[in-house]
Amino acid sequence: MILILGNNADDIIYIKTKMDIERVDEIALNHPVYVGVYSGKDIVLTYTKPTNTVSSIITALCIEKYRPYIVISIGSVSAYNEILHQGDILLVERIYNGDVDLTTFGNVKYGQIVGLPEFYTSEDDYISMVETINSRSINHNIHRASLISTNKFYTSKEAANELINLHFAAVDRIGAFDTELGGIASACAVFDTPWLAIKSVNYVIGHDNELLTFVRKGIENEPIVGSLISSLFNNLIYSIEN
Repeated sequence: MILILGNNADDIIYIKTKMDIERVDEIALNHPVYVGVYSGKDIVLTYTKPTNTVSSIITALCIEKYRPYIVISIGSVSAYNEILHQGDILLVERIYNGDVDLTTFGNVKYGQIVGLPEFYTSEDDYISMVETINSRSINHNIHRASLISTNKFYTSKEAANELINLHFAAVDRIGAFDTELGGIASACAVFDTPWLAIKSVNYVIGHDNELLTFVRKGIENEPIVGSLISSLFNNLIYSIEN
């Protein structure tokens, strides 16, 4: 079983319409979870809603109930690095919690939850497979980078710089911010479940004009993300059979 999580209900519409839905379950006060088959793989599909607090709850409930062998996060992120542009796709290599400070406990770094890693690392083999699939077929603008996840939606580059300079100055290749992946990755770490994040860049921090279109831009890329996941599933089936 594979768990696919969007940020919101719009993020999962493409895959939802393409999958064979066997049933619709409910968790956490009527939150819908779609169970079925997508591109030959058994999947569970739902969304997390904003904030790392809620995303960790939804992710943990789904992992506990369905026991997926990998969690795939789709949806949108806000670009921090100017190499990334609205409409690009980001493959997230590392996730750092940007508003967790438990350093008074000792023996933990800023952003680290006691008993969990300093940062969360994705499955590089899956990232490489997605890059190969893209280069052979879709040929969309794809980048890989690290991401800082906070419960704040950053629109100010100055504020983002202040957070990075204070706590993440030594981290290489910070590409984006979001408000859900920290909770998803934390839940995955608790259950020792691998994760992969294929995210659409819908906004570049500091580009206020893009706030007018960032919702639409995020949704526009979901067919591309869905196609990448479909091809990834097909490649996994082929690898198993051969």
